[in-house]
Amino acid sequence: MSSILERFFGEGGEPPASVLLHLAGLVRLGGHTEAADRLASVAAEVESLPRRQQEAHIRRWSETVVTEFESSLEPVVQALGLVDFPAAVAAAQGSLPPDLARLAAWEPRLVPLVQRLTAVVPISDLDDLDLALADRALVDGAGLDQEAADALARGVDRLATESPAMPLGRAWSRVEHACDWIARHAPDADVHPAGGLARFEPAVRQLEVLVVAPGAGNLAATLAQSAGVAADSARRHRAFVLEVDHDPVLVRVAEPAQAGVERLRHTGSRRYVRTLLAEAAARGLRWTREGLVGADGRFVDGRDEQQVCAALGVAWLPPELRHDTARPDTRPPEGLIARADIRGDLHVHTLWSDGRDSVADVAYAARALGYEYVAITDHSPSAAASRVLTLDRLAGQRAEIDRVRASISGIRVVHGIEVDILPDGRLDFPDEVLAGFDLVLASLHDPAGQPPRRLLERYQRAMAHPLVTILTHPANRTPGRDNGYELDWDVLFATAAATGTVLEIDGGPAHLDLDGALAARALQRGVLLAVDSDCHHAGRLERQMQFAVGTARRGGVTRDRVLNTRPWAEIEALVAAKRSRGDRGDA
Repeated sequence: MSSILERFFGEGGEPPASVLLHLAGLVRLGGHTEAADRLASVAAEVESLPRRQQEAHIRRWSETVVTEFESSLEPVVQALGLVDFPAAVAAAQGSLPPDLARLAAWEPRLVPLVQRLTAVVPISDLDDLDLALADRALVDGAGLDQEAADALARGVDRLATESPAMPLGRAWSRVEHACDWIARHAPDADVHPAGGLARFEPAVRQLEVLVVAPGAGNLAATLAQSAGVAADSARRHRAFVLEVDHDPVLVRVAEPAQAGVERLRHTGSRRYVRTLLAEAAARGLRWTREGLVGADGRFVDGRDEQQVCAALGVAWLPPELRHDTARPDTRPPEGLIARADIRGDLHVHTLWSDGRDSVADVAYAARALGYEYVAITDHSPSAAASRVLTLDRLAGQRAEIDRVRASISGIRVVHGIEVDILPDGRLDFPDEVLAGFDLVLASLHDPAGQPPRRLLERYQRAMAHPLVTILTHPANRTPGRDNGYELDWDVLFATAAATGTVLEIDGGPAHLDLDGALAARALQRGVLLAVDSDCHHAGRLERQMQFAVGTARRGGVTRDRVLNTRPWAEIEALVAAKRSRGDRGDA
């Protein structure tokens, strides 16, 4: 293989086609259009092949194609400082802001392109890089052609989609600590979680905070200095990285006059923000790091998100709906559910199974949140939990719930159960026992090695049971690790609608299920939803309910389609109506 190709392929394990495209972009920068076109053409051929065949294919043509242009490629490679490629990359990374250093580490062949742009305009992170790439004047000023700009955009996308993700619960905790730290050091600043956290994504790839305060550059420098980070760089970029429990949190600081612009830019998904950038360009607006600039050179009023959206000609969306599928004409549904709409929590665990707190602790915590009711729904015997509620302990649990009901006013304590769906579709408490609960939730925790068709049948049998009111976390997924059961969701939703079974959106960080996309599909099939915390810790009732509501909002769920936005009397009537139906599904 040519020495040049060996230098570029290295040991990074990158797809060969990707390497060749980056090499083609660099060669084009050196003015060797013919060589670049040839390399790009071969890259397209290689990309269409299975990965295992790509290396062999490159070896077949390298001696003819690359050797043909080797004499012209070598000066370009040297001019770009890539003679000793690893050393050049390491040196370049040291001069780049943290986010761009991550990009350089992920896509080292993009380093020269990034350096050209950062020499023209301050770029502190991938969002700034996207902004620069959308500004043709900046791209031209940096001497980048469209192919080079596209190569950078692909690099950003790859980093954004392939870098490790952190579960929402852990990400929330890290950013919460960062916000507290900032509030102590800048008590008058307005601090907002940004990025995927603002959208309640189930797994977050980058932890981000947006701080709004006058004198953004100086405040960034002051905060950075307190965090032991270089103040001069923070002042220039209005951004720095704060380490929280060894995890990096990117902190950006914005002026109040541009707070709306910056919130839009740093809370939407990358594809959604690119849509906004395109709309700005179509209206003759330049979207810069300083704000939106009109054709007359004046800044558009950037204080309020809705005013900015009006200037762009797009509908305003709440952060949870600023995802990849959002279009300029997408509008939020009327009555989108909010945390204030929740009247009670229908899925909470206590010490009677694997919860941390007593029934009284849960009741007091729920009352403090303004709930009208809270359901104690401990695990039944078949659950793979650290503790479960067995038949011989059931009387003791009921007695404790009765004592709490008598001693705590202002909230209804509902006696429920989260019963497991067994491999044959039966429930793991007898019907005569289940009939004694105010509310029955059914879960399929153990797939028992069964195929999706059989799992669906188990769910269908449970939903047909008149004592089952709510089916919990139907996919049984683990965000960032396992997508859960591969079910025929349309059939599941149709069964839920036909049987009057409620499906749950679960706020437990280990579930966040139904996710937004599935919740939206369930709504289309007429399914009623419950939005619950699935909390095992009284101190986290609010946090996990926020996760559940955020997940529901991602799916456009409205308050009228959620069971626990209703008073308890209506829920009780719904339970009674289903229980009055026929066969109990024991056959």
